[in-house]
Amino acid sequence: MKERTLSPEDIERVIECFKEYCDICLANGKHISTESVENSLLLRRLLSGKPRLDRPPPTRFGMPAYELVENAEVEIERIVESGGKVSIDDDDGYVRSECGRLLLYPRLGLKFELVEREVMPDQQCLGEESDPREYKYNVRVLKRAL
Repeated sequence: MKERTLSPEDIERVIECFKEYCDICLANGKHISTESVENSLLLRRLLSGKPRLDRPPPTRFGMPAYELVENAEVEIERIVESGGKVSIDDDDGYVRSECGRLLLYPRLGLKFELVEREVMPDQQCLGEESDPREYKYNVRVLKRAL
């Protein structure tokens, strides 16, 4: 592997990002450890040049889901409804709107429409002899509603 040298500007940016990450963790009562640094999507986000959000995003399977805040559509894996609450990918912060058509994430004021669609795999994933139409499947997508 080729060794890479950081410029003084890069080093300063990394230090500033790490300081911001530590400040956010401490302000939210989160313990900072080697493991938390290695697995932090927030730190990776800051290092990539993206800003922190004003409030933590929804989660998916216990991890921050920035894509639910920033993308127009996100494919989801699991939805469970029980007693008026809705859990999507293990985050139970969702509720149905009064009309029942939309899913709301009240903590952040987000509104989503649940859409099901049929998709086909890419030909290159199947091989030359296979017909993608034979492998159609349904996906569920959260689509941001205005």
